[in-house]
Amino acid sequence: MKKTLLTLAVTLFVYYSYAQTYLPLTAGSGSPLSGNLYLNASTGNFTAFQTAGSNTALLGNSAIIFGSGSSTNFNTYVYGNNPYNIWTNSAQRLTVDGSGNVGIGTTSPSTNLEVSSSSGATELRIATTSGTYNNPSLTFYSSYTSDKNWGFRTSVYTLGDFSLFQSASSGSSPFSGGADRFYIGSTGNVGIGTTSPSAKLEVYGGGIKVNGLSTSSTVLDLSAVDDAIIQGGTNTQIRMGGNLNLSAANVIPFSTNASERMRLQSSGGLSFGSSYVSTDPGANNIIISGNVGVGTTSPASVLDAEGSSTTEWVRIQSNASGSAGFLDLYSSATGGFDAGTVGLNTNGTTPIAFNIGGSETMRMVTGGNLLIGKTSQANTSYKLDINGNARANEIVVNTTGADFVFKKNYRLSKLEEIEVYVKKNHHLANIPTADAMNENGMAVGELNTKLLQKVEELTLYLIEQNKQLTNQQKSNQEQKKKLEQQETRIAALEKTLSKLAGNK
Repeated sequence: MKKTLLTLAVTLFVYYSYAQTYLPLTAGSGSPLSGNLYLNASTGNFTAFQTAGSNTALLGNSAIIFGSGSSTNFNTYVYGNNPYNIWTNSAQRLTVDGSGNVGIGTTSPSTNLEVSSSSGATELRIATTSGTYNNPSLTFYSSYTSDKNWGFRTSVYTLGDFSLFQSASSGSSPFSGGADRFYIGSTGNVGIGTTSPSAKLEVYGGGIKVNGLSTSSTVLDLSAVDDAIIQGGTNTQIRMGGNLNLSAANVIPFSTNASERMRLQSSGGLSFGSSYVSTDPGANNIIISGNVGVGTTSPASVLDAEGSSTTEWVRIQSNASGSAGFLDLYSSATGGFDAGTVGLNTNGTTPIAFNIGGSETMRMVTGGNLLIGKTSQANTSYKLDINGNARANEIVVNTTGADFVFKKNYRLSKLEEIEVYVKKNHHLANIPTADAMNENGMAVGELNTKLLQKVEELTLYLIEQNKQLTNQQKSNQEQKKKLEQQETRIAALEKTLSKLAGNK
């Protein structure tokens, strides 16, 4: 009997599989494809198991599909915006919501991947199970053409270390030719710019900047250290017994050979010299007891700056907008220069030169003459000697003017006389020649007077010509009137002659 029922069941299965192509499991309607085993629910949706063929009829419905046409993909479909959940041991473990966010330990992930735990610590592990340098890695990749990629990797240089890499170029792996930007050794030492830090924190190839702190923030607190050593080189160190966190009216003294040499005041002022260390110069001010040498080990004056080449200068620069660097030479003593007088002193007859871009542009020579664009002058009677053009908004020159031209007794040369003079001498009368101007120059006041004289003479010529033109125009009007009268008479005569000729 059992064999008979089994044979009947197999026969029905084969019959429906090859003849009907589907086997309905519940009541309802549907259009499954060839080769499908499906469960049709009364709600109109159905669950199907497809082994091959097109899955067009299953899209938008709950389905498990092995392969699509000739492919061998494994696909699962969830209807509408419903989440896809995975359960184990009667608890929901993994969720993929309708927007594509994945949650592990949470049913409502708010990011692309969210890992959560309601009990104990949450741990996300990236691990290798064999080998000594398999380098568990985590990469952050950007498809943007200008972005470089970043990645974390362990056991890079030694077992137990940890590094943050940056790729050499966009689109490349940070671990293939990339740079190690941050390193933590197996001993706990941290290196920035180095993979062999010799201290708890070592920065190589750059400095450390602390910015954006409030006025009450602590930048460096060594209060728990009896002897803090800051080493700057071989056998060079600064010792601070106590703390470097100043409060109230504390100061920072600096001593050598058991004597204080320098002090940073609570106001921010800095005092140098044993006799000045107890004096507060005021906020951000500096006072120095003794000579200061720049470029010299033996300063001979209060400020002695020396250079070993022609490119070494003393620069006074202002970074304030709209302000220039100033050199203020002030004297408060009596005798010699008056109090407050600025003095620039040179040795003997040495001039005072002014250089721009390494080239001399101006100098003051013995006697107070000022030379611009030149280093010597042929005629020392000029207080200002310029080799080049001068430009100013206004220049006032004392001159007598040329009003004498308009006086009645002034003799105005005839144009015929001027023509003869110009053809012979090639310049106007009382005006120096071009060669003379080029050799000796020309006084601006004198030249303006002579030019004004010529302009006023031209004015008189124009007035005379205007009179002649006025008379000529008057004469032309009279001639025009006479011509018009003659034309009227001629027309009348022609008309009379025409009539006489017609009567004949």
